[in-house]
Amino acid sequence: MISTGSFWAKVDDSGGSEACWPWLGFVTPYGYGLYAHKRAHRRAYTFAVGPIPEGLEIDHICHNADPTCVGGFGCFHRRCCNPKHLEVVTHVENMRRRRGRLSRHVPSRQAREVCCHGHALTGDNVYVTPEGRIRCRACAVDERRRYAAHRKAKEPQK
Repeated sequence: MISTGSFWAKVDDSGGSEACWPWLGFVTPYGYGLYAHKRAHRRAYTFAVGPIPEGLEIDHICHNADPTCVGGFGCFHRRCCNPKHLEVVTHVENMRRRRGRLSRHVPSRQAREVCCHGHALTGDNVYVTPEGRIRCRACAVDERRRYAAHRKAKEPQK
């Protein structure tokens, strides 16, 4: 059985109820706190609010509200265990809200603003696939046009 007392002893809540409560225990290379083989922020939500519904994830809304955070493995918000900063969301919504690297080959600032072909990644030009990937609509349209042209070129001449 997991003790909630030993869990909360590893959380720094000295900043008050509105501040981030960083995890003071073990932190994974990805920046998440770890407690009893589960991510600390998930434990915090479970202990303070209740079970996380099947198939849903926890989003750090403190990260979403901080425009200075660049995201990625060094994101301080990944360690936050303040239940007021945690929200249950779908994977697609969690990916839509994220900041930081969208592509391993493109610097994070550029990846947030434009796709690899220079299209702006804002508004209606962005969508999230069922797998959680962020896609550029303009590029998707171009892909479909190229594929249709390729198929038409392969058709036998009449």
